[in-house]
Amino acid sequence: MAYTVQKRAEFKDMTGIDWKIEIEEDAAAPATVTALTCTDNPLVFEFNSTDDVFNPLHDSKASFTVYSDTQFALADLYATEDLQFRVKIYQATVLYWMGFIVTNDYTEPYVMPPYPVTIKASCGLSVLKNVLYDNAGTYYSGRRHESQIIIDILGKIGYTGFKEYINIYEESMSQTSAHSPLLQVKIDVDIFKDMYCDEVLKEVLKKYNACITHKDGGFVLYRPTELVGATVYGRSYSSYGSHSNTSYTPAKYINRTAHSSTLEQVSGGVLMIQNPAKTVNINQDYGYKDSWLDNWEFRSNKFSGTIITGVEAENWTRSGGQTIAPIADAIITETDGVLLTNHNGSVPPTRYIYQQFGINAVSSSDVLSIEFDYLIHNTSGGATTDRSITIKIKSDSSSHWLYNVDEIDCAWSGTLDYINFSATSAEGSSGWITYKKTIPGLPTTGTYTISIYGLDDDETDVYLGIKNVKFYATSDEMTVKRYKESYFPLIWSKWKKTRKYKDIKEVTQDTYTKTNAINGVDLDYDYRLGDVIDVNIDNVIEQFQGALATYVSTVLDYSTDWNSYDGTHTSKAESKPLLEIIGDEIAEQYERPKQLIQMPIHDLGSAVSAINIIGSFQDDLNQYSGSNREFVFNRGDFDVLNRRWTIDLMEII
Repeated sequence: MAYTVQKRAEFKDMTGIDWKIEIEEDAAAPATVTALTCTDNPLVFEFNSTDDVFNPLHDSKASFTVYSDTQFALADLYATEDLQFRVKIYQATVLYWMGFIVTNDYTEPYVMPPYPVTIKASCGLSVLKNVLYDNAGTYYSGRRHESQIIIDILGKIGYTGFKEYINIYEESMSQTSAHSPLLQVKIDVDIFKDMYCDEVLKEVLKKYNACITHKDGGFVLYRPTELVGATVYGRSYSSYGSHSNTSYTPAKYINRTAHSSTLEQVSGGVLMIQNPAKTVNINQDYGYKDSWLDNWEFRSNKFSGTIITGVEAENWTRSGGQTIAPIADAIITETDGVLLTNHNGSVPPTRYIYQQFGINAVSSSDVLSIEFDYLIHNTSGGATTDRSITIKIKSDSSSHWLYNVDEIDCAWSGTLDYINFSATSAEGSSGWITYKKTIPGLPTTGTYTISIYGLDDDETDVYLGIKNVKFYATSDEMTVKRYKESYFPLIWSKWKKTRKYKDIKEVTQDTYTKTNAINGVDLDYDYRLGDVIDVNIDNVIEQFQGALATYVSTVLDYSTDWNSYDGTHTSKAESKPLLEIIGDEIAEQYERPKQLIQMPIHDLGSAVSAINIIGSFQDDLNQYSGSNREFVFNRGDFDVLNRRWTIDLMEII
């Protein structure tokens, strides 16, 4: 995008500070920038539209009111798509806020001009709910750094960088204040397929108890629980793999006898009490994968092309002249599946489709399974016998080929070999038949390649159908220790939790519960991402999409124990799974009744507003056990002309 200034409005606030509003368009620069005249209520900001300080997305909006000198003079700002018009707002010469005009929120008086028109803009987070997390229609694939995922998303609304103040690290990571956890964690983005960008951003942030908000013309990620420290350390990203160090002091004081401040409270404040919580339940969906392969079902909507140009199946590559078609083209009662339509007489056949998988697989004694459904589609007019079905699975880094040993098992051979067997079919379709066998572990680290061959027959009217190609871990330990059904939530150290287990197919979630010794409400939180440590297999990263993977010194491994850091960047040394630390943090915040304050404030400061929307507010008149209570900015409105804030503060421990 190439934004150029189209319209400009300027005014002074009550202290004489200049404010400038520029409306830019993704278009060529005009010969003359249109000057707009502000009304007596020129600019109001709204920060955070939710009441939950731990909500990951803290959006912001700006409403500015100007005069329209002719009928419908500003209607063109709402006649195009989202992101067409960008708004930049400067306090003096400092960029204070940037966003985009909200195209679906426009009203204008139907009277003779001049008349006031209010233009509304959003920082862009609200737009993300309409944007799929993909790359111009193509799914992202593999494992991507968390910082890369965030750049993917913010790039949809025109941002190439961000700041983060997240100081929580897996124990294998580099953990100084100069290091970012977001560049040391990789996530399997398959878990985000068909999700919208706002959903993905929430999943990435909430497992850290982190939020994103707009400040000083850019986006900032932070953890509210860290705001009680004297200093918060962070990193400023210019791209997903490059950042510089930064820090800030979060403390702000209301003007009182003991503290001189430019934040003057005015009358009309309200104090409220929030109920405590008795239990906090952290529910994690592991993202269990039915298969390590992509498009293993051969879904009917995953084919492209034509018979003339060649039909392609997503994530599969054709080789040797193999042609394919959706099975529904030949058998109208079927939906998912692929039909391999080319045949030749060579043994083994040379025409096939293939896919590389197990990118992050490790050598292991984990018991695995290979299974798939097949059928013979016979249009020859008579029975067909002894049609050889051939599949090759090979390690890409060593001489290991999988072959079928007997009716139960497959094994690895050091010389060229195949999974091979014969099938017979009368005229018509044989119907789906399931092939399933166990595999005694993986001989080497990934990657592996699977090749599915056409039938060894030069007849053109006998075809092989394939679907549900599954390769997955099912170790003996997992068949016993399946799905955690119950445990004692408060007992955790180096001792194992007490568990009951169900079947492996139900290893999809884990629950951590923290109980406060107080009567109160029950809180439930659901997560897709976290540590997967109690399933007794080595190939956690391949088997579970929700498993976090640390990426340290080019080595990828699944995460286990984490530590959070305080304002001096001294570890709290929890040495626990991430979501247990998060659950404990939430429970600590709600272990006693908490105060919320609605407070009108005059901001009588210098050119830059003294309100820090990611700061902590302390009030020496409002104490708990002899110490100042600390509050974080939750939401608020800012009347710029009068420099007056109406803010909601939430007590934080």
